[in-house]
Amino acid sequence: MEGRTLRREHYYLLVFIVLLACLAAYRASHITLDCSIFLSMAHHMQQGRLLYTGIWDNKPPLTYLLYFLAYSLFPDVRVVHLLRFMAFGFTGLTLTLVLIRRKDDIKTIVLTMVPALLLLHCLNEQNCSADLLGLCCFLAFWVAAIYFRSWAVASFFAALAVLCKEPFCLVILPWLIQGFWALSESVDSEQLKRRRLGMFFAFLLPNLIFLAYLLATGTFNDYLYTLAVNFAYSQRKTSQSIVGFFLFSSTTGQRLILPLLIFMLYQLVIAWPEGKTEDGVLLFGLVMSAIALSLAKRDYLNYSVMAFGPIVLALHKLLCTTLEELTKKEWKVRKVVPTLFLAYFASLWILLGIMVYQQQSVAVDFLGWDYWNSYRKNAMFQYLETRVRQGDGLWLPYGGLYWLYPALNQLSPTAMHFYFTSVHGRPNESSRKKLLHYYAEVRSNPPKYIIDGGTDETAILLAEPVMRSWLLKNYKKVVKKKSNGDQLVLWQHL
Repeated sequence: MEGRTLRREHYYLLVFIVLLACLAAYRASHITLDCSIFLSMAHHMQQGRLLYTGIWDNKPPLTYLLYFLAYSLFPDVRVVHLLRFMAFGFTGLTLTLVLIRRKDDIKTIVLTMVPALLLLHCLNEQNCSADLLGLCCFLAFWVAAIYFRSWAVASFFAALAVLCKEPFCLVILPWLIQGFWALSESVDSEQLKRRRLGMFFAFLLPNLIFLAYLLATGTFNDYLYTLAVNFAYSQRKTSQSIVGFFLFSSTTGQRLILPLLIFMLYQLVIAWPEGKTEDGVLLFGLVMSAIALSLAKRDYLNYSVMAFGPIVLALHKLLCTTLEELTKKEWKVRKVVPTLFLAYFASLWILLGIMVYQQQSVAVDFLGWDYWNSYRKNAMFQYLETRVRQGDGLWLPYGGLYWLYPALNQLSPTAMHFYFTSVHGRPNESSRKKLLHYYAEVRSNPPKYIIDGGTDETAILLAEPVMRSWLLKNYKKVVKKKSNGDQLVLWQHL
């Protein structure tokens, strides 16, 4: 396909895939843990607290800024669902555009995108996670490079992906290197130097702005500490080796990477297409995606969303290769190998479809009242909705209910938000001082209500003798409620 031209049938295809992606975005209507924290961060930022000073969590800034923008436009906890539908639609749109340029065959694109969206539906455990927002920035990087031929703009989106989640720097690295060298194909040496500098500066600019903000607010060392703690915590949570992670993991996204790596290696070694570098870059991308996943907490499906782009490109390559080989009359090994790989993935997708069918109703109810207002069924929300007043103050060591802050228009007495990981991920003297500091913040600005959850996080936080004695002296236990299987206790200030 020449230039950036799209034919009429491509637009029909894009509309179909976007609608299908929005359907795939349908998931459980409750507000999940990570998104509850992001939503609360956005609420506190809207109330005037500065990121990493007045309110703090352990992730890069862009996810919070995107939630802040969305929450400012639509100040309601249900914005998490809108963000998810928008992210899925954008993912479907941009990935389809990329596949159109790789091989302009609508049949293979549809056969790739339908199961890919089913996979994304299964991987996306959160409402709209940092992984999903980072994926959108990553795909915008591809579209800017392919359709607008601007590696500077593409590099800017690459930096935004990293500012959503740090491991994206590994996932996106092969295509950044490809773009750096691709600039030399059509420009002279002087122009090449300027364009490469532009690409380099475009990638650095968002990161430099973030660095300047950390230095200006005096939180640079704290942010480095958080990165170190997150890595230590993720390694502590790992229960198997790197090899075991890829060979024996029960999560769908993680099982996909190893066979795709083998297939792409086969393509390069056995069936090398003359004049092609895309397969080599894609193989490099899968390897870096595997490394990125190995650095993250490997317990959760949504972390595999980081590798979704390279996985879909490899699946599309597998499908196209298999169909091309099957159309040939002669019977060769080159026909058998991709067919076996495709059969493996076809059986996997059948199991995925059965699982999705069994776990939720076929009737999609995301247009109904129950889906968009399910948070109102929460027992603690129902109890507090008519009792809490603006300015009362609320403290929630229990992260899964952080959406109560915006839902009830309350503020946390502490600057650190979900600090369990940061404090207990790497227990030492420094983390102990931080924990005592958080407790002091609560005692110096006591909220009217404290919700004690039945999780390990809360048990650790309120097991401190000094905190327990202060709580029993100044608060009374007023009600017990269950939320998502957890026993919650509401304490009210005397």
